[in-house]
Amino acid sequence: MVLIRTLALLLLAGCLKAKPPVVARVSAEVATTVTLATIDQARSDGVSEALIEAIGTGLVSHNLSLLSVDAPTDFDTRRTTAHRLDWLVANASTAPHVLLVETRAVRYGTVSGRYRWAVDVTLSMAPVSAAQPATTETFSVPVHLQHAHQGATAALEAATPAITRRTRRLVDDYLGGAP
Repeated sequence: MVLIRTLALLLLAGCLKAKPPVVARVSAEVATTVTLATIDQARSDGVSEALIEAIGTGLVSHNLSLLSVDAPTDFDTRRTTAHRLDWLVANASTAPHVLLVETRAVRYGTVSGRYRWAVDVTLSMAPVSAAQPATTETFSVPVHLQHAHQGATAALEAATPAITRRTRRLVDDYLGGAP
């Protein structure tokens, strides 16, 4: 009986199809800033290119393109996400949308000889015009690194697939509510 039920569930799960991404009606750029916060400051120079490319690839599936905007050296003086979004909107050039990816990697200790990190992420997407409020999501990605010399940048690279998946979902939610 259990075997038949399991087999039926597997057959049903095999028939489920992933929902296609919500596609923007008009192709547009998204001004994007990705930051990695440390104890001292939030900066964009410690962010891996793989993460930025993965986010850009995810945006392409929504008929959007990534316009990278580097955070200035004094970006950490803008303490809240709202202030950072305001800065990004002011520096968005001609892009009609902005995406702010704020990350913070914290090492917690060792588990079974591996170094445990948590990458805290806040994703915010908003229009440059004030017609719609920002869509925001906050989550944490647990990461285990093998070597002590691997730092916050390596933890962020290990968290890239999870961050990319959640970014695609956020863009779906944002475009689903767009006028």
